[in-house]
Parts: sequence; C-alpha cells; structure tokens
Amino acid sequence: MSLPQDHLHFRRDDSNEGWCGRSIDYVELRLRLVHAALRGQLELRIQRRLLAANLIFLVATIVAVVAASRASLSNRTGAGLIATGYSLIAVGVAIGLIVREELDWFFVLAGPGLLLSAVGSIVFAVGIWRRSSLPRWAAVLAGVGGLVAIILTEFGSGVLIGSFWLFVASYTRRNSASQSRRLA
Repeated sequence: MSLPQDHLHFRRDDSNEGWCGRSIDYVELRLRLVHAALRGQLELRIQRRLLAANLIFLVATIVAVVAASRASLSNRTGAGLIATGYSLIAVGVAIGLIVREELDWFFVLAGPGLLLSAVGSIVFAVGIWRRSSLPRWAAVLAGVGGLVAIILTEFGSGVLIGSFWLFVASYTRRNSASQSRRLA
C-alpha cells in the first residue's frame, strides 16, 4: 500500500489551486522549521538557567557549610569534604555554562564530587550529632538531605537540605539573640 504521490510532492499544474497549495505547503514547512528551531533554542535557554540555578545552589551550599563549620556546629572534616565535592561539580557546571555545551568529560568531575559530598554529608551530620549543637533530627536531616540533594534533585530532595539550612539559620539567630540579651 503506497501513499498518493500528491502527499509526497507538490502538484505540477499551473492552476491557481496548485500555486496556492504549494504556497501553503511551503509556508507550513517554513513555520514547522522555525517552530522546531525556536523550541530548541527555548530548551537550551531553560537548560542554561537550570544549570545557573544549580551553580548558585552549589556555591551557596559551600558557603553555608564552611560558615556552619566555623560556628562550631559540626566538624571541619565533613565541611571540607562537602566543599571540595561541590567545588568539583561547580567547576564543571561553570565551564559548561561558559562553553555553552554539554561536556563529555563532566563525569570526571561530577563522579568524585558527588562521592565526596555524599561522604561529607554523613560526616557532617555525625559531627552535629556528637556535638549536640543542633537537635538530633536536624543532624539526620543534614545527613539524609545532603546525601541525596544532588543525586535526587529532580524529585525535590533539595527541600530536605533547604529545610535543614532554614532551621540552622533560625536556630543560630535565636541563640545569638538570647546570648546578646544575657550579656546586656
């Protein structure tokens, strides 16, 4: 069973219907090509914005982990592992944003970076648990949230780690306010 030839090729007659049909077919083809190109550009823009948001998340997490370590909320080893792991991933993401294409060698940075950040999150959480600087549930949230924050980010795992950092911010603010009242 074959398709009629007029579906595959333009009509060759010189009547107005033939020219009109060819013009409409040509315009439709051009619109489809333009639509496909614009959709591809839109997907690239969205992808770049997601990468930029991921880069901001990585840098903010590095800053927060180092600040928490300096405030003696956890040990420096866990914070250093997380910062090193996220730094490796951030370098790959930043280069990808600059070059504007997916890097074939990104896994060379991302693999060790994910491993370091996962181990660092567990060590960081154990440090919080042992020091009792935060409630125990916050230590569990830091460990589990940090362990899966990057790996399962599409499933909303960033909410776990975000909840942890919001709690840390409110907890430290409350403690600093109560200490300043005691000193006054």
